[in-house]
Amino acid sequence: MHELLEIAIVIILGKLSSEAAARLGQSPILGQILVGVIIGPSILGLVAYDDMIKLLAEFGIIFLIFVVGLQTRPKDIKDVGVPSGLLAIGGVILPFLGGIASAMLLGYHWQEGLILGAALSATSVALTAGVLMDLGRIRTKAADMILAAAVIDDVIGLLLLTLTVAILGISGVNPVVSLVYALVFWVVVFPLGWKLVPVLITYLKGLKSEWGIFIVILGILFLFAYAAESAGLAGIVGAFLLGIIVSGTQDSDMIMRSTLPIYYFLAPIFFVSIGILFDISVLVSSPGMVGLVTIIAVLGKVIGSGLGTTASGVNARASLFIGIGMVPRGEVALIIAGFARTFEINAGNPLLGSELFSVITGMSLITILITPMALKYIGERYGEDLDEVK
Repeated sequence: MHELLEIAIVIILGKLSSEAAARLGQSPILGQILVGVIIGPSILGLVAYDDMIKLLAEFGIIFLIFVVGLQTRPKDIKDVGVPSGLLAIGGVILPFLGGIASAMLLGYHWQEGLILGAALSATSVALTAGVLMDLGRIRTKAADMILAAAVIDDVIGLLLLTLTVAILGISGVNPVVSLVYALVFWVVVFPLGWKLVPVLITYLKGLKSEWGIFIVILGILFLFAYAAESAGLAGIVGAFLLGIIVSGTQDSDMIMRSTLPIYYFLAPIFFVSIGILFDISVLVSSPGMVGLVTIIAVLGKVIGSGLGTTASGVNARASLFIGIGMVPRGEVALIIAGFARTFEINAGNPLLGSELFSVITGMSLITILITPMALKYIGERYGEDLDEVK
């Protein structure tokens, strides 16, 4: 099918499905993912995950996270720094150990267990952020804790993958260089951007072009995403951090208003693309394996994150809400799995086999499907308790 027609189908059905889900009392994101499953290769085969859809989906997640960053005040992130750190650590340790244990229980080698553990340690910050925005809870302390911890989890997950590759001694990867790149991003690029971007925005006010500031900020957005990826991190980390930087400037409201139309256009494409990637055959061929890994993925985050938030003095219902917000695995878990598939060990065998790769994919998509419903239910039922986060 022609790429332009595929894009038209994704945009139109993505909007209609989100409207239908909202009228049924569900998260619009859930409708977009489900319609992606229907129109994707698993059922109707109307749309494929080709280069154009992939590119627009990548743009969608970048703008989604940028908008989230624009709505996240630096002071709020600072205020939840310690609780988010405890939350992130708790949400990494249990899933990581659970991933290793479940892989070995299923008969896989400990090497694949390390990969599964790294994938389970990640959190899909994009999905949770989208649901929080739909619920109108993006500016709450609970949301700040989730978003900050999710970014930390994703960074830790990628570092775990790097360390795994180092432990296995796979040629072609220098873990020391990767760690140095990541360190340079956090110690040099991010602080430098924090100092220079506000100054640049002030300077750009002298431009005659009406959209001058916004256009340059878009360029810097992709530059930050590129810098993060070059440092071995996910591009969304750079986009989120730039959003936080810009949110502290006087022109943040103008930049937000200018960004929203692009966000409303591209973000749904990202969520529909998740459904397009879904392979129903995985659930049919290995339901027990997918179910076990999914249960470990959910309990690992809810219990691990719950312990971290409880240690920070958060009430039980808010801890449950935050724990569920950490459940979905998405882009980073799939990046880890896909990355592991590219390396070969033991006379040409891939580091991660096709079966476990499919299990990780199935687990990721199931957690993505159940999280919006759970967050919406708890958010609407216990809304007042969730605002009592200390």
